[in-house]
Amino acid sequence: VRSFRRVLEIPLGYDASRVVEIYPDFRELALNSVARGAVYANLMSPARSIPATEGATRVNSLFFRTNTAYLRVPGIDSVEQLGRFNVQVNSPEYFDVMGTRIIRERAFTEGDGPRAPPVAIVSNAMARVLWPGKDAIGQCLEVSWRVDGNTPVPAPCSTVIGVAEDAAYQSVTDEQRFVYYLNADQMGSGWAGRIYLRLAGRPTAPGLQ
Repeated sequence: VRSFRRVLEIPLGYDASRVVEIYPDFRELALNSVARGAVYANLMSPARSIPATEGATRVNSLFFRTNTAYLRVPGIDSVEQLGRFNVQVNSPEYFDVMGTRIIRERAFTEGDGPRAPPVAIVSNAMARVLWPGKDAIGQCLEVSWRVDGNTPVPAPCSTVIGVAEDAAYQSVTDEQRFVYYLNADQMGSGWAGRIYLRLAGRPTAPGLQ
């Protein structure tokens, strides 16, 4: 019991209390990625309008069920040798909804749209291990994605615009909290297919059924 209580006291880097997940089920619908992206975007407005909702954000990864990508950083031969780097694709509201603090510079804004230069945010631990003794702001992340089992598709450099507090994405006791965040608005249709809602009360409260 004491061990469990100590685990509960470990800072996670986010507040998951009163947060629920909405995940659209497309099993009966033949929708391509563009159509799915439109559904995700259209769900945000009614999600925000729920009376008991304090905020809503789109996300790609679940906590402790995270994704990785092919990450390259100029000047580092092998990023993979330094540890596991988890990626979260999210809309700009994410940091407010989840309570993850930006400790340096800024979070994503509506100005970081599809036509704006690609940007990224990194955790404090990731900034320290990739750029020891240097400023992470303005550094480049080159992220590649494997599409349909083919060769990873390279993406342009995403410039680091902010450093976030360390967050537990792989496990509660993980000492390597290497996380970077990409803006869903810049990733194209079909990304960030889950919605997190922060509620004013418990999920069983009237108005949420």
